[in-house]
Amino acid sequence: MTLKQRLGLTLVEVLIATLVLAIGALGLAASSAAMARQITASGHRSRGLGIARSRNENVHALPCAEATGSDRAPGVTGDWQTVVTGSRLTLIQTIRRYDSRGFHTDIYRSAAPCE
Repeated sequence: MTLKQRLGLTLVEVLIATLVLAIGALGLAASSAAMARQITASGHRSRGLGIARSRNENVHALPCAEATGSDRAPGVTGDWQTVVTGSRLTLIQTIRRYDSRGFHTDIYRSAAPCE
């Protein structure tokens, strides 16, 4: 058989093409799983920041007084405390969130003058 008469693919060529396709599919699946974890972590981070921002706005809109409390959302917990020092109100918030790498803690502090 001459080179011009050859039609089709050999078994080795088909196996190599299948192997390359399988490796590509596994890479795509792995990156999809990593993206899903990052999206979940980002959602928890955003929820935690929303809790902190809302608490900050609420506390600074009220008269100066010391108080404590906690807030919860799916995947996020937040504890807060206000401290009055002289004519200044300080809000200290601790936000804990969980993702695939474990627990993370963010601490937010804000202050405003007492009027």
